[in-house]
Parts: sequence; C-alpha cells; structure tokens
Amino acid sequence: MARTGLKIAGVIVILAGLMLVATAGALYWLFTKAPAIEDKSVLVVKLCGEVPECGTDMLRGGPFGKAPVSMWDIRDVLQKAAADSRIAAVWIWIDYPVIGWAKAEEISEYLDEFRKSKKPAVAYLNAADERSYMIALSCDSIFAPAEAFVEMNGLATQVTHLPGLLEKLGIKVQFERFGKYKSVSGEKYGRKELTEPVREMINSLLDGEFDVLLSRICDRRRMQRDRLIEFLDQGNFWARYSIAAGLVDADKDEIAVEDYLKQKLGVEEKLNIVQAESYREVPREDVGLGGGANRIAVVYSAGMVMQGGGGFNPVFWETEQGSDPVVKALQKCVDDESTKAIVFRVDSPGGGGFGPEIICNKIVEVQKKKPVVASMSDYAASGGYWISMPARKIVAQPSTITGSIGVWGIFPDFTGFNEKLGLTIDVLKRGSRADMLLANRPLDEGERELFRKGILDMYNSFVDGAARFRKMPREKMEEIAQGRSWLGRQAKDNGLVDALGGLDVAIDVAKKEAGIEGPVDLWLPGAKSWYENLAEKFSLAGRETSLAAIGEEVQELERRINAVRIYAADPQRIEIR
Repeated sequence: MARTGLKIAGVIVILAGLMLVATAGALYWLFTKAPAIEDKSVLVVKLCGEVPECGTDMLRGGPFGKAPVSMWDIRDVLQKAAADSRIAAVWIWIDYPVIGWAKAEEISEYLDEFRKSKKPAVAYLNAADERSYMIALSCDSIFAPAEAFVEMNGLATQVTHLPGLLEKLGIKVQFERFGKYKSVSGEKYGRKELTEPVREMINSLLDGEFDVLLSRICDRRRMQRDRLIEFLDQGNFWARYSIAAGLVDADKDEIAVEDYLKQKLGVEEKLNIVQAESYREVPREDVGLGGGANRIAVVYSAGMVMQGGGGFNPVFWETEQGSDPVVKALQKCVDDESTKAIVFRVDSPGGGGFGPEIICNKIVEVQKKKPVVASMSDYAASGGYWISMPARKIVAQPSTITGSIGVWGIFPDFTGFNEKLGLTIDVLKRGSRADMLLANRPLDEGERELFRKGILDMYNSFVDGAARFRKMPREKMEEIAQGRSWLGRQAKDNGLVDALGGLDVAIDVAKKEAGIEGPVDLWLPGAKSWYENLAEKFSLAGRETSLAAIGEEVQELERRINAVRIYAADPQRIEIR
C-alpha cells in the first residue's frame, strides 16, 4: 500500500513538472511571438534608464520580466524598420537615458542609416541632456513640451575623493600607481585631490568631447559656434529656451507629436504604434534581411573585468564581468564550424586580478583558428583595453574612452578604525611578514616595496603586451601608456585602435579578415536560452538564507575585497555630462 502511494506521488510530481515546463513554454511562445504589424505603423523606441549593450537573456517577456531595450535591439529594430514597408516612421522617445557618449554616437549612426530609407524620424524630448540631445540631432524633427527638462549648459565631470572620509573612520590608505596619468579612480580612493597630470588628462577629454558636441550641433542645426557657446553659458535647462534658440523645433507634448505624425503619414484615425520591445521579435527574414551561410559571432564583455563568474563588486559598487562566461562564449565560437569570425564587443571601464589576462590569453588561443575583431563601446579602458588589445583589429567610436594602460593599487591600514571600535587584535605568526596582508597595521618600508614591485610587474606586463599586440616599439608604447585615457579618435591617431565606428563597422572588418563576401548571420554565443533563464529564476527563488549560507556570502565578499586590494583593480569610469 505504501509503495502504491509512493508511485502515485511520483507520477503526480512528474506530471506537475511536465505541466510546469509546458506552461513555461506556452508563456514563452505567447510573449515572444512576432507581433502583427499594420500598414503605416510608427515604431517607437523609448530611451530611458540604463541602455545595456545586449539583452542576452533570450526570455523577453511574460511573468519572468521584460528585458530592457538594448543597443543590440536598437540596431536591429532600426534596420528592420528601414526595410519594412509596414513601418512608415520612427519616433524616438528620449527620457534621460543613462548612456555614454560612444553609445549616443552609435545610436545616431543607426538613425542616420535609417533616414536613408526616406522615412521620417521624429525625436521627442521628455527629459534630456547633451548626450541624449546628440541622438535627437539625427532625427528630421525635434519636439519637446516647453516645460520639459532639457539640460543644455555645457559639460562637466567631478571626482569625489574618499581618503578624507576614510581618515575620519580611522582608515589610512597606502596608494601606489605606475603611469603618471593613472588614474581618476585611483586618485579617488588614494588621494584627496587630483594630481596635475590627471587633471590635464580630464581636461583633454572634456575639450575633445565639447568640441564634438559644438561641431555636431552647429552642423545639424545650422548655428554659429559663438552663438551656441553663448547659449550654453546661460545655463538653460528648460525646453522653452532651447525652442527659442532653435535647438528644438516646436513646443509639442506627446499627443501633439502623435497628431503631427498622423498628419504627416495621412492617417485619419488612430495611429498604429509599435513598441521596440515588441518589434524586436519580428524575424529579420520577414523583412528581407536574412543572413548568409556564414556566421559571425558577437561576444560581449560589459562591466569591470574580474576573474570567475562575475557578479556585484562591493568595492566599486558595480556589476563585474566575470572571465568565465566570456571564455565559455569564445570556446563556443571555436567549436561552431559555421562561425568564421568573432566580433568582441567591449564596454568595460577596467578590471583587476587575473581576469583581464585570462580573457586576453583566450583570445590569443582563439585567433589561431578564427579572427577576432574588437568593437569598443563607451569604455574599453585599463582592463577593458587589456582584453581588447590581442584582437586582430580594434574598432572604437570617436568618443570611446580607451587606453589607460597603467596600474594602481591601494592598501588599507585599519589600525585607527579598530581603535575607534575598541577592537584589540592579537596576531600570532610564523614568518616576519606573515601578517602584512591582514591590514591591521601599516606596511613597513620593505613591505611597501614588495607592494610596489607587484604593481610595477603588472604594469610592465601590460605595456609589453600592448606593444607586442599593436606591433609598436616598447619605448613608443611607454609614451602613449602612462595610464592615460584617450578618446577613440585620439587613440586611433596614437595607434591604439585601427578604425572608427560602431558594431557594423566592426562586422565589416571581421568579414574582411575572414574573407567573407555578402550577408552573414549574426549570433550571440553568450545568450541564455529560455530554459536556462527559467532554471535560474527558480534557483534564485529558492535561494538559501540560513546563517551558514550568509556566512559563505560574507566570506566571498571578503575574498573579492582582498583580490582587489592585492592585485590592483581599476574602473576607469570618467563621467562627462
């Protein structure tokens, strides 16, 4: 009787599992099936919040959450919209997207390409700054409500230094670096103010970006440069001032923009709106954009590059790109016989530990079989450049922040902090320096020299590798390195990158390197299937919260902090806004 009951229970569990999988599959089909597109439809692309490089989670919608519109999606939907006779216009809705200058340039390029279809593109500014206004400049018309927030007051960057705060907590920082320009982030943690070389570097980046902004506005809006500078110096941040100055075409809210599009397209009743989140599910083959027999893989590295699986970095308060997923994706490319080349898309402000070196070595190995072309997004600096430099060719946007070939490290001394908390620490050791990495006392001169030597060795390895991969004399690379960040166009002049442009330029370069002619099929080896995503959702839902599990997470946190402290990490994130 008991056995019969167990059998029945087992059958019920199996049936429940099958029903769950079937339900998940049905939901996946329901929420990812291609939408029905009517004639004279308007594609709406909303740019708000974070705009990731690629939504590699292939489960787009449903109860498991909808992936945000990514750079990959924006490229895809604008290319399809240009070819799709059912799409009559594009409406770019801008609501203060969190993007860098290189991403803004790339979206602008996609819009410029779309406009070759002779279909109208309209920008609506719900809230915008100079970066997102750069995108709007690629549209036929720019509209905004008069009271909308449109910040047009020039460019600035700021660096908040932490050592003063750390001193109040009783924490002293021993800071070392190699490369006189290394680095904004290093001086944030290691100094109370910027050194002159770093200040010089930031001013160079500001000058370069400001010149691009002025040139683009003057060219697209037919405005005199002196007049534009005078307008920016007024510090205006309401749309009505931009309207009066001719930077925005008219005072229109979203309803008025919809009426404008209806009139322009000859639509009398309701305007057919298609959101980018839905339109991205339309197969490219449906609009005549099918790929060829050859495949090019696009592998992404987004975030600070660290060894392992990746996750949240507690030191720099940002998501890190683990080396493991990148290596796995690259190996998939090697194993796939139809993949003839790889575009390695990098949006990484830095890295630490052995993560960059692991990825660099893997690319060297992969290139023995298939060409790899690096495509740089907003950032490919420090560790981001380290993982890019072995590529056969490097493509960057003019405003990409790259280079920063240098290393810095900080070593904390918690002596004063322990005293403030009333902590007394007994240390028992074997070996005169066995306790040097415990951070409960300052490093002595000999230990400080060991710390410096470790950072110098890493710096020399970085410079040597960059010189070798870029086929440049070491002395010349040393001059360009010095931990200095460059804009993409400066990096090209200095020989750090080969060409300027976005993902499509990198794809063309990869085709040439692989000897491919005609269309290619693009694929994402790092993407998760809906089944993998579903399994991950359930895994997170059942996450253990026992004291033992929490203790393990604390130990992992400590391990990451130690790794950053010992091996030196560098997120070279310079925010110009």
